[in-house]
Amino acid sequence: MDIMIIPIIILVIYTILFIGAIALIIWAISSRLKEKKEEKDKLDKYKKY
Repeated sequence: MDIMIIPIIILVIYTILFIGAIALIIWAISSRLKEKKEEKDKLDKYKKY
């Protein structure tokens, strides 16, 4: 019984880390895109004046 629990715990930990890593990558990309969009908006404002 104890022998089967350990691999499951390891699998759960790795799954959480994997999902966390993917979420972090998605968040980083989305924040970078948002920054680029804000920079573009600033440039557009300067062009108007």
